[in-house]
Amino acid sequence: MELAKLKNVGKASVTKALKILEEEGFIKRILDENDRRNILCYITEKGASIVGGLMDVKDSAENKMFKNFQEQDKEKLYEYLSKLYFNSKMLC
Repeated sequence: MELAKLKNVGKASVTKALKILEEEGFIKRILDENDRRNILCYITEKGASIVGGLMDVKDSAENKMFKNFQEQDKEKLYEYLSKLYFNSKMLC
């Protein structure tokens, strides 16, 4: 439920995605002993290696996209994009 809210998607979509990730060996799901309604998700070694590679690709793309930006320019851009995002949520 927490992931669904965080990403603004349905609970079923999160369940399906987690099932695929678990079947492929990227995560493992364990029932929370303190609250049996919750399932805790942990990244596996295989998943961590993939994430590391993806982060490298993301960092490289981000560096190229923001090549001639000052830090204050990036902050302003993120501020504007956040405003657009929150305004667009009111359209639904």
